[in-house]
Amino acid sequence: MILADLPDRPSLAPYRNILTDEFTVAVNIVQVPGYHGSQITSYNIEIDDGKGGDFKELQGDKFNSLSMVGILSTNVTSGLFYRLRYRAKNAIGYGNYSDIGYILTASRPDKPTIISTTIKSSNVVISWQMPYNRASLIRAAEIKILNSDGLTFS
Repeated sequence: MILADLPDRPSLAPYRNILTDEFTVAVNIVQVPGYHGSQITSYNIEIDDGKGGDFKELQGDKFNSLSMVGILSTNVTSGLFYRLRYRAKNAIGYGNYSDIGYILTASRPDKPTIISTTIKSSNVVISWQMPYNRASLIRAAEIKILNSDGLTFS
């Protein structure tokens, strides 16, 4: 007889790993602290299709896994928010799922190219070609100007 209970619910939702880009979903999870008398044997991470569909196994259900990072790099669509959740398993079974985390399959945009300046009257006009957005909407741009005294203005 095992005197134990199900593991605790994870305290944090899954969150974006630095390896995520427009072709890969990479997720971090945190350790579940309360195992209630039986060691954690697996972390089951689940992911949807990026369109709000059903969750499917990313890792840790069919085969036990204690990895704190999950990676999906096949059949990933750029520019979508993927939903992820996870739960812990011990000898008694699975605990409750975490809150849902959302990961956008995108990267930082490229740097602008073909920058030009022209002087019109007493104004300087700066223009550039929009860079490749890496699967995410570019919402703002920042211009820094260095004057002759070495001071930077934004």
